[in-house]
Amino acid sequence: ADAALSVLNSLDLDSLNSTVQSLSSQLDSLNDQLSLVDDVEVMMRGLERLLNVDMHVFLGRLSHSSLQAHRDADGLSGMLKEIAQVVDDIVKEANKTITMADFSTDLVSELSDVTDILDVLHKPKYKDNGPLFFFFSLMDKMDKKDTLVQPDDPKANRVNVDTEGNAYPNDKMCLTTSCVNNEIVYINTNSLSDVSDGDIPIPLSRTNLVGLPFLIPLIIAILALAAALCICWGWCSQCMAGCVAGWVCCQLPLMFLFIGMFFPMAIVFGDVCYG
Repeated sequence: ADAALSVLNSLDLDSLNSTVQSLSSQLDSLNDQLSLVDDVEVMMRGLERLLNVDMHVFLGRLSHSSLQAHRDADGLSGMLKEIAQVVDDIVKEANKTITMADFSTDLVSELSDVTDILDVLHKPKYKDNGPLFFFFSLMDKMDKKDTLVQPDDPKANRVNVDTEGNAYPNDKMCLTTSCVNNEIVYINTNSLSDVSDGDIPIPLSRTNLVGLPFLIPLIIAILALAAALCICWGWCSQCMAGCVAGWVCCQLPLMFLFIGMFFPMAIVFGDVCYG
């Protein structure tokens, strides 16, 4: 018993405890390394699946025939959206199959401004509805605004007014060829008072005003015809001839004014063409 007690007293318990703790720490480190090896193994398996299986599907979506189909259906913007969507799907699949991966991308949203502009440049909808609709649609896409009435709107009528006579919501405008033509017809056929909402108190339309200067020559022609008939029949020929002469004299200033408006323009155009 004394010998055993002596042996126990001779043992360095602090050193033994330190050795045990060191071994325990090494075992914990080894377990962590084994867990890391397991994670790396799972990541490599996921990477192998991504490269050997999933990537064939993604590359198939990027084939010439697939991209051409998207271009035929939705134009250049459709093709670009499909390419961006494939890149986003690859990143999402990488995050799912590779546990240690943490990638993030949203290429479709980042390219939305470019694809919107390409829509205007390529899709027939914008070109077929006139240059004004095309130009302002392009400006809307660049400024990220929505100021135009679309061609398929059933209430589209004139530039600022719909089929019910009301203004478009949110101060929108209709600049398609049909709406612009309707606006021109409205301005030409309705009185200036109606067109200007009472700002121009003239009860005549623009078309009537254009024909108004020809009213005097018409009166002169009628009087001249009446004078000729009177001369042939011997009825008050001098009176009718005097009326015609008076109307001609009244018309002369207007004729010179009318001719004087266009004569300088004719000289300018002639000199430019000859030059």
